[in-house]
Amino acid sequence: MRNGSWAIMRRPCVAQANGDALFQHLAESNSVANEIKPVRRLVTGVDSDGKSFFTEDASPKSVAMTDNEVVLMSKGGFVLIRCRLSAVLLALLLAACSAFDKDPTASWTVEKIYSEARDEMSNLQYEKAIKLYEKLEGRAAGTTLAQQAQLEKAFAYFKNKDSALAVSTLERFIKIHPASPALDYAIYLKGVVNFNDETSVFDFLAKQDLADRDQKAAKESFESFRELVTRFPASKYADDARLRMGYIVNSLAQYEVHVARYYLRRGALVAAANRAQQTITVYPQTPATEEALYI
Repeated sequence: MRNGSWAIMRRPCVAQANGDALFQHLAESNSVANEIKPVRRLVTGVDSDGKSFFTEDASPKSVAMTDNEVVLMSKGGFVLIRCRLSAVLLALLLAACSAFDKDPTASWTVEKIYSEARDEMSNLQYEKAIKLYEKLEGRAAGTTLAQQAQLEKAFAYFKNKDSALAVSTLERFIKIHPASPALDYAIYLKGVVNFNDETSVFDFLAKQDLADRDQKAAKESFESFRELVTRFPASKYADDARLRMGYIVNSLAQYEVHVARYYLRRGALVAAANRAQQTITVYPQTPATEEALYI
């Protein structure tokens, strides 16, 4: 066209077009089969035959395309050309759209989804398992199977080294299902996730900057285990929780001593003395207090 090139956008599905924003993303065409002219200010309407039309009254923000329309666009404005697509082409385009939205699990029973999720866990495909557990939560909402899916999803997050999502999933479970028969396991698993957090104090022996280590995960792990043994003393997880609590206390005390030595090596005598004193005060029955007294 003499007034500028036109961009043609054909889609089988409903879409929106905005002049200058989409102009750069569309292929340009220098010739148009239909006779058209640029229109800067357009509004749409429907004539007596039920067909769309435009008039030059206002500038629309968007143009909606139906599945048998082509939008021709220039920087100057919009114009809509109604054309006929062959029935075969239209059917193919619609089929292509629906193919992208097809869910392979749509016809599966909840039992099959659960079985497939367990298989993915066995194959160490944790991300695939998580997606299946999420589908199961929705399909089996309100049932014990949905609760099981939520717990196993948390475990999958844990195995996939995503402690934050594992903890948030368990906290949500504990809040929503306070009377669940699996509540003791949820509390225990939350403690285990924090216990194995690689950013926690338990990993300090392999690190150099000991003063920068975070005790938050270790303390949260201890609190989870303490809640478990307090609320569910007869739980099958209680004995293991007590052992882990003892380990956590000793690790925290040892950590304090290591930090005190860290400060001592750098000549920060007051800071070293304060950390050693904290070890003696907070963890008086631990083996680390002997070294703390020496410092």
